[in-house]
Formats: sequence, structure tokens, C-alpha cells
Amino acid sequence: MRHYEIVAVIHPDQHSRAGEMAERYKKIIAEGGGVVHRFEDWGLRELAYPLKKQKRAQYILFNIECGAQTLGALEEDFRFSEAVMRTLVVRRERAVSGDSPVIKKIAEEKEAARMKAEESAREAAKAEAAPAAKEGTDKESPSAKPAKSAKPGGEKGTVAKPAVKGKEDKDDKDAKEAKEAKEGKKRGRAAKEADEGDKTLKAPRAKSRVRRPRAADEGDDDGDDGGDE
Repeated sequence: MRHYEIVAVIHPDQHSRAGEMAERYKKIIAEGGGVVHRFEDWGLRELAYPLKKQKRAQYILFNIECGAQTLGALEEDFRFSEAVMRTLVVRRERAVSGDSPVIKKIAEEKEAARMKAEESAREAAKAEAAPAAKEGTDKESPSAKPAKSAKPGGEKGTVAKPAVKGKEDKDDKDAKEAKEAKEGKKRGRAAKEADEGDKTLKAPRAKSRVRRPRAADEGDDDGDDGGDE
């Protein structure tokens, strides 16, 4: 008997029958005295090019050891089956039983998809738990806590008021702004007074024009002198 590797491409509409068809092929091999060393179901995979107007198909792989008569029975079954779109039969020198590269790649893809799904689930759980944890923290530690009550030795009837940090800050801020406004007014008033003083000092003095009165005796003296002559 010789060793063969067979790949069968099954129509995607018949992929649910792949298991049933594989069992029928195994029965034909067993009845012919052959042995199945490896069987793999690769599932629905993309075709390298469209085949009978289909872009995907189901793949199954057999590594068998059988005679020529058994191989002929298998090829006849493939030929007359409407579900089988194409087959490939390759002769091997020895039996092959290890995992094929294709099935290893499929296993890696499944493992990667599983890890990605788990990571997504963890991220979703963290996102859901974060608001609840924040709400619980806010309830346990409020921002404004009431101050402790006065000691028994203090004034009678005195009750400690709750310390509100935000209010104290606001009062301090208002007092600071009022103080700054007051100082600003003082500075403005002083500057105004200084400007007025400068203007007073720089203002030119008005020239006083004194009109000298004409002496009445000047005319009389002239007249008298003329008369005497």
C-alpha cells in the first residue's frame, strides 16, 4: 500500500455535512484495508480565486495509507458528489500524522481571538466598576466634615460650628479684594492731589499791570513857569 495526502474542497452550502462525508470516506478506506493516519477539518476558508461562483469553501484533509483500488473508489465518490467542488491527491513517501501548518495557524488565530475577547471583557468590567467605586468613595469621605463638638470644660451652651473650607476661602478672598480696592482708592486720591499741586506750581503768574497816575502838578508847574517868564 502507498501513502497519500488528499484535500477535498466542499461547497459552502454543504459545509454542515463535512463531518458526515468524512465518516463515509473513512469507511471506504477501512473497507479497502487502508489506514487513516491524519484527518483535519480546516473549516470555511477564503478561496484563492472564485470557484463555481463561490469565494469560500469547506476544507478537509486526509493522510491515508491504502491500495490503488481503495484510492480509485474514493476518487469515484468525489467525482459524483455534488458537494465536492474540487480535490487534490498527492503521493507521499511515508505516513504523516503531525499537525499541518494550516491547522496550527487556525489554532493560533483562535487563541488570539480568545485572548482578545478576555481582554475586552476585563476592560468592560473595569469601566463598569469604576463609577460604582467612585460613588462609594464620595459617600465614605465627604469633602466638608463637621467639626468636633466643644469639650465639656468649655463655655456652657457653646456648640462648635462646622468648618466649611470653601466659605472661609471665599471670605478671605472678599476681604483681600476689599482691602486692595481701598488701597487703590487711596493711591488714586494721592496721585490726583499730587497732580493738582504740580499744576498749581507750574501755572505762570499773571503779570500785574499798574497804571501810574499822571501827575496833575506837572501841567500846572509848566504853566506857572511860562507866566513868570
